[in-house]
Amino acid sequence: MDAPKPQPVTRVPTRKEALTNELAFKARYIQQYDIAQELDMLQDAMLRIEESATRKSEIARTLLPGVQAELDAIEAELVLDIAGQLDDKGKPVYSNAESRKAALDRAMHGHAGYQALVTRRTALQGEADALDASIHLEHQRSTAARYSIEHKTAALRLLGL
Repeated sequence: MDAPKPQPVTRVPTRKEALTNELAFKARYIQQYDIAQELDMLQDAMLRIEESATRKSEIARTLLPGVQAELDAIEAELVLDIAGQLDDKGKPVYSNAESRKAALDRAMHGHAGYQALVTRRTALQGEADALDASIHLEHQRSTAARYSIEHKTAALRLLGL
């Protein structure tokens, strides 16, 4: 019977060797990393997102003046109706500014068309604001990604790659 062959002793690398091995592994990873391609893809994606959000925000903001004009027209009609109301003696029902303002507020709250337009205006304003915030957030993400790529590029330069 043959005696079993002794197994080679696995040597534990020193701390310096382990760090060197880790650095070599990272260098191989970074070499495979195509910075230019990632940067191009990132810029294209961010540009598409920003353009889309900007268009939607502009559309919402374009519609706002029209809605406001309709609200102003309804309010003007209500003001005329309130100002033209007379009591049995032929005197204005709402004789002072405070009572006319209160009557106008009641009339606006009771006018279904007016309330629908207020809701639409609020929704359009909210949508435009949300899209503007989205554009800002995407810009911040783009900036963070660009810094990350610059960091990786600097690491490549330090490694001489």
